[in-house]
Amino acid sequence: MGLSIGISASLVIFLIVRYDFSFDKFEKDGSRIYRVVSDYTFSGKPYHTSGVPGAMPLAVKNEVTGLDVVAPFRTWNDGVKVTVPGEKGKQVVIFKKQTHIAFADENYFRLLQYTWIAGSPATSLQEPYQVVLTEDNAKLYFPKLSASEVAGKEIYFNDTVRTIITGIVKGPRENTDFTFKTFIAKATLETPGLKPQDGDEWGSTNSASQLFIKLAAGTTPKQIEDQIAVIFKKNYRQSDQTLHITTTHSLQPLNDIHFNSSYDNFDQRQPDTGLQIEHFIYQEIRQYDNGDIDKGTGNQQRAQ
Repeated sequence: MGLSIGISASLVIFLIVRYDFSFDKFEKDGSRIYRVVSDYTFSGKPYHTSGVPGAMPLAVKNEVTGLDVVAPFRTWNDGVKVTVPGEKGKQVVIFKKQTHIAFADENYFRLLQYTWIAGSPATSLQEPYQVVLTEDNAKLYFPKLSASEVAGKEIYFNDTVRTIITGIVKGPRENTDFTFKTFIAKATLETPGLKPQDGDEWGSTNSASQLFIKLAAGTTPKQIEDQIAVIFKKNYRQSDQTLHITTTHSLQPLNDIHFNSSYDNFDQRQPDTGLQIEHFIYQEIRQYDNGDIDKGTGNQQRAQ
């Protein structure tokens, strides 16, 4: 009986570990994909956020070398109202509290793998008020139409933002933390009334302001972090520096996003104690397999 329980428990742990460590493993060149995150110390206390100052993405794009892709985007998970206009006298259809929305551009789709059913990354998010939907959201908003028929339709966000659907993509079918279902052209945020107040700021950071990058082959994270530090120091206002806040920016690996509780994973489930235990077990197994733990005693080997 005890043996059966032990085997069952081991199997459950194995399945949970395998599930959580499968997140975003399918991404091409995933080992070169990083998120730029912000770390602060204020009055001796550390703070962390997954966001970056609103002005940083453009500066990184223009000034940092050694990158293949710079993909900034801004999340919008405030329970957005989506309205689908009725046709031929039909009533409008309203979807309340919609989430998994991001303002993005073609670089998001250069960074992450999606299959395009209609439209293309080069054109579908080029102009303000263009929208790309996942196939699931297209079926939700237009259940009787094919993907080709959905393209060209209008939808409204919060009654005032009128957009046109210019692309449909298949969302990832494998486990991922990138669960966005609606992509609004990032250029929309440059239009009057929609630009975030912190859009050009260096002295404030919002976790909605995300910056992902893909390193060129042979580039190290340290090389990029050093360049970002120089850019930030050059642009950070002196008035901000008098607040006794120290700020650093580092690169978070793609495979760290699902587990690292210091930074959010787009307002989804934060890693809990169970995941931390899984991570510990995984690291112990790796050390054991690599010979870092003595297989006879279980004690950690010390470097000579």
